[in-house]
Amino acid sequence: MAFDEKAYEAFLTPYSRRNSIPEDLLERYAITLPATDAEIAAQLKAVRAYWNKKMVGQTRLARTAKSCKTEDDELAKDPGSATAAWWAARQRERDHAARQQIDDLAGLLTADHAALGVVTAAAVERAAASMGLTMAQAEQAARQAGLAVIPANVTLPDAPPLPAPVFGQLSRELADGGARSVPDLIHPGSGTFRILAGYECLRDGGKRLDTAAIEAEAREAGKNTSRVNTARAAALHKLKDAYAKHVDLRDVTLFHLMELAGDASPAIAKATLEKHGVEAGDAARIVALVAGRAKAARESGLDRVRALLENGQLGEARSLAGTLAGDQEMARRRPSSSCARCPPRRRAGPAPPATARRFRCSGNAVTATTKPPSTPCAAPRGARPRRTPTARGSTTGRALSAPTRERRSPSPSSTACSRWPATAGPPPGRSSSR
Repeated sequence: MAFDEKAYEAFLTPYSRRNSIPEDLLERYAITLPATDAEIAAQLKAVRAYWNKKMVGQTRLARTAKSCKTEDDELAKDPGSATAAWWAARQRERDHAARQQIDDLAGLLTADHAALGVVTAAAVERAAASMGLTMAQAEQAARQAGLAVIPANVTLPDAPPLPAPVFGQLSRELADGGARSVPDLIHPGSGTFRILAGYECLRDGGKRLDTAAIEAEAREAGKNTSRVNTARAAALHKLKDAYAKHVDLRDVTLFHLMELAGDASPAIAKATLEKHGVEAGDAARIVALVAGRAKAARESGLDRVRALLENGQLGEARSLAGTLAGDQEMARRRPSSSCARCPPRRRAGPAPPATARRFRCSGNAVTATTKPPSTPCAAPRGARPRRTPTARGSTTGRALSAPTRERRSPSPSSTACSRWPATAGPPPGRSSSR
């Protein structure tokens, strides 16, 4: 048992990203059994030396190394921890606990994925990490739950294989032409098919998604001019051009099916794909892969939120968190126009003394002043409406000989801050007469 520093650092790095340390002691110290007492002692020395070297600085790996070293200070107090017998006892304890955790994980996987009967390898890996199990133990839990694990090399296209406008038009033409899917357009009435590993017609294994099949169907569509056949011919023309440009029609088919599945629940999405001709097993795998991709995107977003919080970008973190939670209103929310530091609006009650002061919010602090605010707030409840200045000599309103005087000496009852009660009289130093 020799200590491999590079392999150990690769093992420890994911824990540093999560600001945690391995819970399993045998993994934390990279102990493999069986081993002699001398091998155990040499391994402990090498691991502790690695921690001492890496704990310098403020990186995530340094913080993880410091946490491991802190836990190691407690372990070092036990003299038996340097013997192989002590570590063999820890392994037995771990295996016993692992059996219970495998049973617990099997229950969780059944609850989350029983509707589809399959689970992605990425989901199994995340579950193993969250429960401190190895990948082999997590796969055992999946088998115990009766779930098939989708291999990691089975993937879906990341983007439309055709330009977005072209693909959108193709989807509409498929619907207008009465084609349930791309294979149903090229081979009408061919029945159920598989697509994840390549197109396979279950009724006729000799059918292909190629130029010859597209041209043959295009000739059939051209025999009768109708709205349906026009849409089919246009869709076939797009597929022929795509095939000539070496676009894989498997990806075109899969992306169309992904759009059909949408954001529906797994059971509904699976039934939708089966209705469009996809074999049940392939339908379940496609839905599971779509759901796994959406979950991975949310978790990536959570990592970005944590990074923003660590950098002190609280507003950006809050906005991003709102979009991840599906609360678009939270993401669009902006600070209110009213300042939270302003004193609360005074309710009806006894009038304050004549020497009471007004409050004005400067945006950063609340200050007191004996002058009216430069920007008046809304008129208080019950105040008389301000008369509109009219032309001199008008009989419909009171003429103002000096409008500028009205602006210099606003009436408290008409333009005062909403926090100055109307019953309090004019502010100090000002007369109520005009």
